[in-house]
Amino acid sequence: MSSYFAPSLLLTSIGGTCPETIIRSTEPCPRRAQLLVELLAVFPSGAALITTIIGLILLWIVVSIPVYFAAKVLVGGKAHFTEAMLATLVGPIVFAIVLGVGYYITSRIFSGLGFLALILAFLAWIWVYKAAFRTGWLQAFGIAILAIIIAIIIVALLALIGFVFVGFRHVLDYSIFALVSKVFI
Repeated sequence: MSSYFAPSLLLTSIGGTCPETIIRSTEPCPRRAQLLVELLAVFPSGAALITTIIGLILLWIVVSIPVYFAAKVLVGGKAHFTEAMLATLVGPIVFAIVLGVGYYITSRIFSGLGFLALILAFLAWIWVYKAAFRTGWLQAFGIAILAIIIAIIIVALLALIGFVFVGFRHVLDYSIFALVSKVFI
């Protein structure tokens, strides 16, 4: 008999006894009641949902900053932050759709050439930048590359002053402060 942990409830698998909050009995739990309890245990609470939504909005704003600065540099100051936010919202959606459909088609037709879907998805993301900032293909590609470089610089600077990001911690081992401390300490 498997069990699942829920915040205030220990749920037993279907056919076990019901949690006391549903039916105060030691008889086997009705299937519908057990399924309802297990489904409710999976969904986040209202506070967790609000926190997640606020976190995603803040992340969206932060991710838009490098795109905005890159576009400002390459488009000649005509870029607006709202355009960068639109591009960072629509870009990943278009990328995911093109990648999924492209991978499905290329793997069915060309067996083993699924990497073509990745190239097509990247070009679709570049097209989003092209449309959002009303530029050419080369400038849109430049915005994408420069945004990545700016994001890496921002993350590296934040890491140097003490903020450590998952997956970026190894950069601290090669930072100037780490090298200096290894030489002098």
